[in-house]
Amino acid sequence: MQVIKQVLLQYAEKKQVNLSCKKFARSAMQFHMPVAMPNENLYGLVARFAILNGLTNHLQASQRFLHSQHYSVADTMLDGDEDCLYRQYYLADADKSQLTLERLRAHLGEVQEIDSVLVPARKSTLQNESFGDTAFWRYCPECYRHDIAAHGVGYWHLAHQLPTTLICTDHHLNLHEITLKKKYLHDRLWLIDDALKFQKTFDSPLDEHWLHIAEIGDVALDDNEKPHSSAVIRQTIISVLRQHRLVDAREALKVNAFEASFLAFFGEDFISTLNQRLQIKKPRYLVTELLHGFKGRALNRLVLVYWLFGTWQYFKLCCDWHAVFNTGNVTVYSLNQRIIEQQDKVKAQSRELCESYLLSTDKPNRIEFCRMFYSSFRWLLNHDRDWFDRVLPVDGYLHQKKLRFE
Repeated sequence: MQVIKQVLLQYAEKKQVNLSCKKFARSAMQFHMPVAMPNENLYGLVARFAILNGLTNHLQASQRFLHSQHYSVADTMLDGDEDCLYRQYYLADADKSQLTLERLRAHLGEVQEIDSVLVPARKSTLQNESFGDTAFWRYCPECYRHDIAAHGVGYWHLAHQLPTTLICTDHHLNLHEITLKKKYLHDRLWLIDDALKFQKTFDSPLDEHWLHIAEIGDVALDDNEKPHSSAVIRQTIISVLRQHRLVDAREALKVNAFEASFLAFFGEDFISTLNQRLQIKKPRYLVTELLHGFKGRALNRLVLVYWLFGTWQYFKLCCDWHAVFNTGNVTVYSLNQRIIEQQDKVKAQSRELCESYLLSTDKPNRIEFCRMFYSSFRWLLNHDRDWFDRVLPVDGYLHQKKLRFE
């Protein structure tokens, strides 16, 4: 009799577990998933998710959407598992537009893997990845009116939240800023309609530099290529600074030369706006954290990209060059998305040029080879040193018959 009771209890427990699983699966399917608007950020998407599903508890809405437990809406972490609604519905297609600034941070060389005193790991939270680590949330009044007419709601544009974007590239209007105290961000999600009473307007005209920087930010957000390593990006920027004689051989910043060159290019008004709107007191702070490894806001490097490279495409091209010739074993993603394995190709080309040079002269020497084929000289010296020392020693050869290429 007791055995029969145990069997019945086990069956009841099993039945109850199955019913609870079905109820959970059914409740998950009852959520209405909003369609991401053009250039919308993740914060606004979560806010519309809460409204669409009638969830008055916004903290619970963010937890369900992002599958992350936290006491604050703004500080909800984005490291949820693959089953969370955010990753399941909005990150399945790699070609979809970005909802956060995570990829752009990587493109600008932010160090994520280091957790130390100098470079603490940045917290990937809902607010940080949607609004760029700033206390200012920005919107364009003309875009706001257009979004209401076209979509029925004014939403946060991801491109407008870049710290360096002060002008709307579509309407060439100054962006309005909304400042919300931290205590307002813990329990609720804010759309533009809800936060208009906290806005601050800026009517003074901004120069063309800010428009060009904003345009570079738009192009950078649409860049879906694999980012280069932070070491390659750092070396790319430092190399250009060295070409302009703004850093010395030890990669120390020449402060006076840097400040004078920055002022000559941008002018006093730009530096004043940099201080007031981006809270960067001196231009040299844009690069000191890059040189010395201090914690910095990588998104502000868009100003350096505009100043030193002019366009996002040229910046990426320079990164490709340094990835090949300074680090060797990398994968470069070309404009047509073809993947080119560079190490063997560059090695073969460099050796072929060196062999051709050796056969073309009776008195080969490294100085002449360096002048004729500088890139190949540097690559062989850094990444194929044993072969290079054997076929073209530092002292050169007196007789052609000594050459051996194997």
